[in-house]
Amino acid sequence: MKVEVWSDVVCPFCYIGKTHFDEALAQFAEKENIEFVWKSFQLNPNLETNLDQNLYEHLSESKGVSVEQAKGLGNHAAQMGAQSGLELNFDRSVVANSFNSHRLIHFAKVNGKQQEMKARLFKAYFTEGKNIDDTETLIALATEIGLNAEETKSVLESDKYADA
Repeated sequence: MKVEVWSDVVCPFCYIGKTHFDEALAQFAEKENIEFVWKSFQLNPNLETNLDQNLYEHLSESKGVSVEQAKGLGNHAAQMGAQSGLELNFDRSVVANSFNSHRLIHFAKVNGKQQEMKARLFKAYFTEGKNIDDTETLIALATEIGLNAEETKSVLESDKYADA
């Protein structure tokens, strides 16, 4: 069976859902027969990476809520994440366009590492506060899961996997 999930790296509910799916799959007797494929979906494809703005300010502007309301939304999602064993640290999250991260996930898929790359990007964004639009950061994350640094750099400096 093939399971395809449309997801964005900057979606906390996608991260939480992945965790629940992984837990359920671990209990499934036929788990070896499941092909899980990540599909790219950007929540905000026009977002410009902005290191000078925190996530709460960005959410306030984009959702039309106050910064305090944005913090409340973040706290609610963080509590949901904690119940799933995840640390969601929105205070550290970088306002970043996820397009290059999606391209990296497709490159990882070709190399048999899509699941690892998606998981690493989720943790980098939500827990570690890494800029998931920064080429050097993406190369470092890719090498952590066993992808070749030079090949990763070549992909990120091209338009490869842009259509995917």
